[in-house]
Amino acid sequence: MKFKIEGNPKDYYTKNDDGYVINEDKIKLLAESVYKCEDSSEVIFDFFKDLPNEVSCNIYKIIFEEADRQHDEKMLKMKKEYKNSQIKDKIISLLILVVIIFGLIFGGYKLFSHSEPKCDTDVGAFVISQNFVKKKLKYPSSAVFPYIDDNAVHVYGDMDKKGLDVCEYNVHGYVESKNDFGIMINNKYTVDLKYNIKKDSWVATQVFIE
Repeated sequence: MKFKIEGNPKDYYTKNDDGYVINEDKIKLLAESVYKCEDSSEVIFDFFKDLPNEVSCNIYKIIFEEADRQHDEKMLKMKKEYKNSQIKDKIISLLILVVIIFGLIFGGYKLFSHSEPKCDTDVGAFVISQNFVKKKLKYPSSAVFPYIDDNAVHVYGDMDKKGLDVCEYNVHGYVESKNDFGIMINNKYTVDLKYNIKKDSWVATQVFIE
């Protein structure tokens, strides 16, 4: 829409014995249109061109100074709103990240804590059997056991099974330990074990050493 100034140029000032008095409040209202309408500056200059030079110059000065002030104020407000929106976006992003991390941690914990318990492995049963064998030896500190991959070591039972309250194992192996004469001898052994999953406890129902 084309910019237009209503009224008479003389309505924007008065003359008295001391000179010209410009109605600044009315003039400043025109400043709002300077940055809104492309042809506003041209229309303003044309509207006040026939006034006394002293009056027109002061009017132009007031209008464009006020226009600059309003423009700067508007830009400052926009910058502040933009900065606030950036801070708000960062806060929202941080909250989303916290929710995601919490969800992953809580979800993982829930999954882990509600996973179905299972029986121990053959390695676990073999290691536990050694504790019960040592209790039967005269010199338990001298005991030397083979690795589980030794051909003479065999573990049977409920390895890694789920849904059981008590897991049962049968372990066959051998141990080298000192006898009454301090000589290291090799003895085969068999141990029957029970593992209570809920109590996390082991019991040997039979320990046989040759």
